[in-house]
Amino acid sequence: MKKLAYIVLALTIVACGGNSFETEGGTTVTYLKKGEGTLSQDSTDISFFNLKYNTESGYEIFATSEPAPMRVGGSFSSNGGELFKILPQLVVGDSVTFKILASDLFESTFRAPRPDSIPADSKIEFFISLDKLQSQSEYYSEAAANQKELMESLIDTAQLNIDLDILNDFYEKNNIELTTTTENGVGIVVTEEGSGPKPEMGQGFTVNYSGYMLDGTSFDSGSYPVQLYLTSVILGWHEGLAQLNEGSKATLYIPSQLGYGPRRRSDVIVENSILVFDVELVDLEK
Repeated sequence: MKKLAYIVLALTIVACGGNSFETEGGTTVTYLKKGEGTLSQDSTDISFFNLKYNTESGYEIFATSEPAPMRVGGSFSSNGGELFKILPQLVVGDSVTFKILASDLFESTFRAPRPDSIPADSKIEFFISLDKLQSQSEYYSEAAANQKELMESLIDTAQLNIDLDILNDFYEKNNIELTTTTENGVGIVVTEEGSGPKPEMGQGFTVNYSGYMLDGTSFDSGSYPVQLYLTSVILGWHEGLAQLNEGSKATLYIPSQLGYGPRRRSDVIVENSILVFDVELVDLEK
């Protein structure tokens, strides 16, 4: 049924002529340039738009400085006003212009009060081009890789080396044999091997955890949803959990620079605290 709807849209565009098309709401969309891509077939796809819109007098309200990611299919196309009737009809390479009634734009799309300086019956002029299209998994993977790079850039190497010396001494004194160590020094002891796959960049899952200090002082426990390298949790979690199969249980020894660093979190987690977590990775998103 979804594919049939897209075919009908394509035929409607052709019927209205090659240089423009009209939406069911009566908005005429004029091509400045036509792309050669195909319509997205998945409502979860992420579209990257260059976008600018002005008042009728030419005052620029907003303009993107780089292509902005947006999801335009599914519920957005039915509940986002006239703008979201247009965006799903564009293919990569398309560049278009059109005007939308200000009252519809603010009420149905922005869902925000319209400024008094913009009359309700005035038109807002848009200039939009579709730069690229990504699947949801591609988008999350790329965003996660960028976030990983950013988090790693904040590591204080000198303090990390101090932490690793402390941890190595702790392992030796307590006869701890690590299963593996991550690239930035998170020590991992797998206590129960899971049978599922390892999480991919940007993939979601749930972590059951208990956190404590090297001396055994407990500071937290519970369950927490995580998207690998996207959720705002400490870098040590991301690095350590990326090494575990779904269903695995493990202990993570996390240097302070992959924890909270020089930030004091509580009376227990003070500056440059090394953290220990018993974790279980479950409910990996398919």
